[in-house]
Amino acid sequence: MNDQTTVSTATTPPGTGCSNTAPASGPTGSPAPPRSYTERSSAIGGHIVCGQRNFLDRAIFEGRLTLAQLGLVDAGRQDTPPTALGTWAHWYTQCSLRAQFKSVTGDFTFTGFDEAAAKAAAPPAESIRLAEQLFSSPAAAQQAVHNIAGLVIQRLPGKGHEWMAECAGEIPGILTGHIDLLTSDLEHLVDIKTTGQMPENGKMKPEHLWQLVAYALLVLHHTGKPPHYAHILYVDRHGDWVCRSKALDFYDVSGQALLRELYHWLEVTKNNAYAPTPVFGPHCDGAWCPYRQICRDASVPGAAAVVRRHEPVAVSSNPFTGP
Repeated sequence: MNDQTTVSTATTPPGTGCSNTAPASGPTGSPAPPRSYTERSSAIGGHIVCGQRNFLDRAIFEGRLTLAQLGLVDAGRQDTPPTALGTWAHWYTQCSLRAQFKSVTGDFTFTGFDEAAAKAAAPPAESIRLAEQLFSSPAAAQQAVHNIAGLVIQRLPGKGHEWMAECAGEIPGILTGHIDLLTSDLEHLVDIKTTGQMPENGKMKPEHLWQLVAYALLVLHHTGKPPHYAHILYVDRHGDWVCRSKALDFYDVSGQALLRELYHWLEVTKNNAYAPTPVFGPHCDGAWCPYRQICRDASVPGAAAVVRRHEPVAVSSNPFTGP
């Protein structure tokens, strides 16, 4: 979309058809043959907040850079206890809602809860064992997951709605994504974030805002209209608290402007080959950026000597005489 394009409930961005092409981590050896990068909804917030991360992810995927050239080692997409817990809690919540798990890209039609599909989507046993490391016992982990699901369901918008889970969307060559929860009438879209820290002042992080806009853009592409409202549900990983962000309204002019802005950004950055300056901030750690140490080493002056006081310093009542 360009600046003159109007996003409404009856328009979709360019592009038809679907493929299941998804980005993978870059190689560690010599550059691979060129391939086209498709933006992921889960990563787009970090890419918008910091152009340097956007450039490096794309360059590595497309084979223009290697992790070895950056002094990094490809460890693959390794699960961690917090991410494993998030996956488990998501699935448990979706099952508790009797949400329909969707497996076909572009399928946003609700046909009812399918227990077999729900069981097929269950996290593997080794992922659950990894999540249990955060707790004193497997029973404590199960209780936390149960508490998380209860809190999320308590704060879900759209009471009485039927829900779909893991809806997959794709704008070919531009954007892909999987949506945690979407009501059958497309009224409410919800992304769940398990976390150990409350959102500052109850507000969603900027990178999470753009993730919601990306999901809404996928719904718009496949159905002809965006979801009406989109929310982030931040929930404590121990199940002690939950915070539902203020909704984004995509039927409002402000929400439609966000859709236009994101699509324009996707088009502009598609063939962007320059390396911008790193943008430092909380997102460096919060967005789990793998390049944060590289940026700091390259852009921030090296360590300086620390001089400690060994002798008492006389204090003068006259500030102009100095110590």
